[in-house]
Amino acid sequence: MAQEYYPLLFNEEGYPVKPGYGQAILETLVKANPPVTDVWVLAHGWNNDLNEGQQTYHDWINTFRPVIEKETAGTGYNPLFVGLHWPSKAWAGDIAKASLKLQPAKKPAGPVTGGGEGEFEIGEALSQSAAEDRKGQARFVEDYRHVMDPESIHGERFDHDFSRLYHLMKQEKPPTRAEIEEFVKILKLYTTRDPHSDPTEKGNVLSAPVSLLTRQLEAQAQALPGQSQNLEGFFKLDTLLEFFRTFTFWKMKGRAAIVGETGVYPFLLSLRDTINQNNLATRIHLLGHSFGAKLVTASIYPAAGAGNVALPLVNTVILLQGAFSQFAFSSMIPVESHAAGRYAAIVERGVITNPVVVIYSKYDTANTICYPAGMALAAPISSKIYEKGGPADDESLESYQISTNKFGAIGANGAQGLPEARNRTLDMQSEDQPYQWSNLAGVYCLNVDGQHYIKAGSPPAGAHSDILHPEIYHLALAMSLR
Repeated sequence: MAQEYYPLLFNEEGYPVKPGYGQAILETLVKANPPVTDVWVLAHGWNNDLNEGQQTYHDWINTFRPVIEKETAGTGYNPLFVGLHWPSKAWAGDIAKASLKLQPAKKPAGPVTGGGEGEFEIGEALSQSAAEDRKGQARFVEDYRHVMDPESIHGERFDHDFSRLYHLMKQEKPPTRAEIEEFVKILKLYTTRDPHSDPTEKGNVLSAPVSLLTRQLEAQAQALPGQSQNLEGFFKLDTLLEFFRTFTFWKMKGRAAIVGETGVYPFLLSLRDTINQNNLATRIHLLGHSFGAKLVTASIYPAAGAGNVALPLVNTVILLQGAFSQFAFSSMIPVESHAAGRYAAIVERGVITNPVVVIYSKYDTANTICYPAGMALAAPISSKIYEKGGPADDESLESYQISTNKFGAIGANGAQGLPEARNRTLDMQSEDQPYQWSNLAGVYCLNVDGQHYIKAGSPPAGAHSDILHPEIYHLALAMSLR
């Protein structure tokens, strides 16, 4: 079985960095012998630079390939893989080490894989020389230049701003009110708005006034120095580091939507046109993890309102631990009057051939706890319980209740707010257990509980990146062949 991989690179505004890469994919599609039967477009989540993204896709494909070989032997199945790369680094790893002030930590017992989303080493000897500190500052500034200002819009000011952020987060004494206000004002200069925000997300940290955030951060620092109240004990961080994480989280979420709509959507149109014009029997599948799930969903959103695009545009969409609103596909959000989810039109207007597959796990603390807590600085978290993501069991996390409020993520609870006839919930199956789809007519979303496989990882992200399981790709392949 032939297998080929091509990267597609985009800048922060969603424009191709190497336009020729897309053309090369289309040419391969036309000339391939044997013909390409399936194109898999892959999207990583946050905290991946180019090299980390390449490794992520290498790991995904190497996990997927044996599943394909086993389950499609003798059928002529010939996939082509496309890896989407976008500026997504969003965690202050070195600062976290300095702020936590822990002894060297042991590696987690279970694997934490998938390209680094939320991963950072916690705790090591923290006594740094002045030279080491300068190196740490320079590394921090350069790492975040590619994320916060990749087009160098802010120029030399960026170096000054992020050097200052570094020192404010790294200092041992609690920040003063003036320092908190300075910190928030600097970050506000680097805001990226999410053009695809949902009604329940309108109060996130990026839209909160500096004065409000300053008061709340100051209150946190005074009430419980060195710890975060909003993350239910999963983070024990300096209050500025917590805000930095929250800010970059929402910035990356907004960028995922921009890259998806501005960059990936035109590529998908070209891909579909090439297939149609050359009478190819090639299927198109999208698989996105974390904010990559947001990205691939945003990449097909414009087709729902485009009168000149033949639908369906793609065959399959797999959302793996998606980091966006659980109500995104709801036409009537149950906790927001007269409001629809951002992506409801995608499923209602038939942009996808198959139901959207939404994979979630209660052990994904990045989604069950950190995602709703990302709202907390701008809007208090409600404890109202209205809907469960799946059946309860004896292994339930005590803190899992936080994810059932209005700010819940799709990677924690599955797609919510859909009529019973429009969604179906099932457990992820083992490799040897075939999926019996029966009649999926009229089903918009298939919620798949992956907790029995996606469960390994340590705070703060938990099992968010525990995604190198053949069972995941067994599911993806089964839906794509339906």
